[in-house]
Amino acid sequence: MKIGLCRPTITEEMVEAAAEALRNERLVLGESVFKFEEAFARYTGTDHAVSVGSGTAALTLTLIAKGMKGKDVLTTPLSFVATATSMVHAGAVPRFADAMEEDFLIDPMEIPRRLTENTAGIMPVHLFGRTCDMDRIVEIASERDLFLIEDAAQAHGALYKGRKAGSLGDAGCFYFY
Repeated sequence: MKIGLCRPTITEEMVEAAAEALRNERLVLGESVFKFEEAFARYTGTDHAVSVGSGTAALTLTLIAKGMKGKDVLTTPLSFVATATSMVHAGAVPRFADAMEEDFLIDPMEIPRRLTENTAGIMPVHLFGRTCDMDRIVEIASERDLFLIEDAAQAHGALYKGRKAGSLGDAGCFYFY
């Protein structure tokens, strides 16, 4: 028996928009992509949004752009494999702080204990539409001058004290599977 996780919603409007883009735009970097990036930046309350082919690519390119090669980046082991593999792809070293039992999000009390002399970044993972304790994580990152990348793959539209996930750190990465 096959049990699906979920069924995607695909409306006729969506099919027509995709067909229109394929008929009238380039395969990549078309006008609809630019419009999406502008709209998504407004939606998340950020200055910019850049589309790439996958969430792994978004995380990897962000790590590369920030020069994380050879540096430790702290995250949670309770995440999709892309979180840690993006670090490996970028030449960084994944380090882990445990998640909290009550919400499965990274435990901010564990972060200082797991930092090394070589730690250059923190990548909290917002899960199940819930955001991490960003006040404490931002404070830790700021105190130690660490780059803060939010893996917001499962938190589109989630709010933390009135601000959208993905807008609380130095960079936020979303995936659309």
